[in-house]
Amino acid sequence: MKRDVIIACDFSSAEETYNFLDKFTGKKPFVKIGMELFYAEGPEIVRQLKKRGHRIFLDLKLHDIPNTVKKSMAVLSSISKSVSVSDCFSSSNFIFTLRFLKSDILSKIDFISL
Repeated sequence: MKRDVIIACDFSSAEETYNFLDKFTGKKPFVKIGMELFYAEGPEIVRQLKKRGHRIFLDLKLHDIPNTVKKSMAVLSSISKSVSVSDCFSSSNFIFTLRFLKSDILSKIDFISL
C-alpha cells in the first residue's frame, strides 16, 4: 500500500514556508499546516499552497462546544476543496458534532482524525 509522507510546515510565515517548499523538485509534497502558520497567515496560506499543487493537512485542534466546532468546520471547508482536517473534535463530542455537520461540508474534507 502506497502511503504519503506529510511534511510539517511548522513555520511562522508564508515566506519561510515557500522558501522551504521551493527546495522540493518534482512531485509537490503533502504538507501539514499547524496553528502557528495558520494564525500568522490566515486562510490565504491554504489557498496559495493548494495553487502550488500541495495537498493540505490542516491541523488546528478545534476542541470546543459542538456548535462552535460545527461553524468553524463550515468556514474551513469553504477555504478550499480537499483540505484534510485533523484533531477537530474531542472524543466525547465527535459523534455528536458530526451529526450536525451538513454533508456538503463533510464532502469537502478528506479526513478527520481524533
